[in-house]
Amino acid sequence: ESEGETAGLAHLEKHPGAVQVALALAEQRIEAKRYVEARDVLSRAQAQSPEARARVLQMEAASYLKEGRRRRALESLTWVTRVVPS
Repeated sequence: ESEGETAGLAHLEKHPGAVQVALALAEQRIEAKRYVEARDVLSRAQAQSPEARARVLQMEAASYLKEGRRRRALESLTWVTRVVPS
């Protein structure tokens, strides 16, 4: 982990509602092909709004898709439709 990632994780521990931090950290891990770690970071985020929860689920789906787990990605995306009112 880089110094920035460590600082980001520390911030997320103190402020679990910092969804943007979680998304940025997860994106870095996905780019590095560290998919399980990305989902671990996302699981720490406490999204307060349906829109924030949807963004977390979309990033989770992206990690599964990059990992080749299409069915699991679809499940995450299905949850997006349930948390965001139409």
